[in-house]
Formats: sequence, structure tokens, C-alpha cells
Amino acid sequence: MTKLSFYYTLFKGTTAYVTSTIPVHLKIQLDEKREEVAGAKARLEAAQLAKKETQQSAQPEMNRQSAMRSRVPDRHYIERNEAKRLLERFDLALNESEGQPLLFNICGTGGVGKTTLLGRLKDAHAGQVDFLEICFAKTPDIETPLKLMRKVHEQAVERFGGETIADSFKQKEQQFESTLYKLSHESIDGETISSEEARKITSWFQRFIWLNLIGLTSTSSKPTSFNLSGVGFSALPTIGEDADCLQESIEQRVRNHPATKDQPELQALMLQPVFKLTQAFAESLMQIAHSRGRSLVLILDTYEKAQSYLNQWLWQYLVEDTALSSAPVRLVVVGRRSLQADEGWRKLDQDRKLLLEVPLKKFSRGASHFGKYIKLKVDR
Repeated sequence: MTKLSFYYTLFKGTTAYVTSTIPVHLKIQLDEKREEVAGAKARLEAAQLAKKETQQSAQPEMNRQSAMRSRVPDRHYIERNEAKRLLERFDLALNESEGQPLLFNICGTGGVGKTTLLGRLKDAHAGQVDFLEICFAKTPDIETPLKLMRKVHEQAVERFGGETIADSFKQKEQQFESTLYKLSHESIDGETISSEEARKITSWFQRFIWLNLIGLTSTSSKPTSFNLSGVGFSALPTIGEDADCLQESIEQRVRNHPATKDQPELQALMLQPVFKLTQAFAESLMQIAHSRGRSLVLILDTYEKAQSYLNQWLWQYLVEDTALSSAPVRLVVVGRRSLQADEGWRKLDQDRKLLLEVPLKKFSRGASHFGKYIKLKVDR
């Protein structure tokens, strides 16, 4: 209750008592104060109403896309060879997965038509293909591989209904989370540990699981480090600063803890969670596509804003290490940078041809459609 409302209620509720017990001159002063409070309350309500109306009128403007990301109307669209090639290859990949690119990369600087081309791709398959879309400029809470996969899965449940969603990923994720809680909150002797100790152990697991590739790839030949800038995890205790010591501590806890002891599959999940959870995530995507009888396309937009370790996860785990390429599932990555600027993507494309890159450039004066482009810009 505001101070004004309190006084107003107090004055209103004690009128009979005040009238019969205070002198006349004080009653006059009290009546004046009542009028002041009532007037102030009325002004406050009027100000709040005006503020609400202002916010409502401003909301459409706030939600409006910037001109840089607005889609060009069809009457102003100029088809380029690059765009035509993308649409043709994408259509072919949806009809016959084998031997076709798994990932389509639309790249180019701001304002060259990436959003427009993406819109035309979606329009061409509207009603025939299921689209899931993550925008790294707008979608919150996607800074780790697990959070990104969880967000995509949640979107699929909301869009297609829980009854049609296979739960390979959800089941594996819940198993991982519940086991992580036991490993962090219960001692090897089965006793509950202090909250401070639990937080410390949890921080070790977070570092080991998502950011330290010694733990993530102990059975693979993938690179040994991530770019950790902007991650936001708190600094670990002394043991966490030594990667070898951290790995040994985590492995010992997983081998000897009652929650995981003598359970090789569960131990593998806790020691290689990125690999195991990504496999389950890919299985869920494929199961969704098969259950709905149509292709499923995952779009990752404004990809230049994704953390570098998410980019590594995308090509190392989701694209390279799953069976998505032979399933009715395709990925579309839209951003300002070419994926092949990364050596890992270049090597993957050379070895398996899973990537089709479509770079868009601004119209040049020498191009045959430059005059038409200028005319349309003027007309707009």
C-alpha cells in the first residue's frame, strides 16, 4: 500500500471517531488534509493511466523489426543466382537426404538480403515442412549446448504438442540432471553434504562438463580447448584450476559414488555428457520428423552472436557425429560470417560435403540487375 493510500484509508475509516472527539479547529484542518490526500490520489491515478496508455501506444513501435532485418516485399525481390541455387539444393535435400548437404549457411553483411532469402525459403515449403527457429539476438538462455538443445526441444513441444514429441532427449536430460544433483549433494558415503560444498562440486562439474574438452572428449581426437570468453561461470577453487586434477577428481567421484557406481552407461553419460546428450537430441529431431511424416528444419539465425564454443559444438557433435545427414532433418544457419572461416568447418566440408554455403553480397554497379535495384530502392 502506498503512503497516500494508507493515509486515505486511515482518514476514511476513523471519520466517526474523529468527528466526536477532536476540537472544531482541528477538524477543519483534518478536512483540508483529507481533500489534499484525495486530490493527490486522483492525480496519481491519472498519471498512472497516462503512463499505461503511452506504453501501449509505443509497444508496436518497439516490436517493429529494424529496416536492416525487415524482409523485402515480393514485388521488390530480385532473384540472384546464389539464392536460386540455395532454393533448388534445399528442395532436393528435403526430397532425398542421402548425398545432400545437411547444413545450409546463408551469410553476408547486414542488409544484403539474408532475412528475405530465409523468408522465401520458408514460404516455399510452408505447410509441408516443420520449422524450428532460434535467434541468437533474441532467444534467451541458450549460452551452453545443453541450454540450446533444451530450448529447441521446448519449442518443439509447444509447437507440435507433447503427445507427438519423442522423449529420447528429455529422458536423457532428466537422467543427467538428477544424477548430477546426487553427485553434487550427497557424499560417497551416502550422507548429505553442506550447501557450500555442494555448490563447489557443482561448479567443478559445470567446468568439466561444458567447458573443458579434456573431460568432454576423453575418448575422441577433437581439439583440447574452447574459447571461454564471456562464459560467465564463476572461478573454481584451486583444484578446478588444474585441468588434470579436476578430471581425476570428477572421474573418481563418478566411479565410486553410489549414484553411478557399477553403472557403465550412466558413468558414460556423466563423463561424456555433450556427446551423449547431443546424440539423444538428434534422435529426438529424427523421431519428430518421422512421427509427423514431414521434414524438420532447424534454423539458427543471427549466428554471428553465438558463442564460439557453441559453434564448435555444432560442427563437432551435432553435424559430424550424428546420423542427421541421412534423416529428413536439415539445418539452416544465417549470419554475417561464413562458417568456412573456421578451419573445422572447412575440413568437415572437404571430407564429407555436409555444408552448402550461400554468400550474399551487395549489388555492384557492374551487375546486370543493379539498375533495377536502384529503381526499386527509389520507389520504396
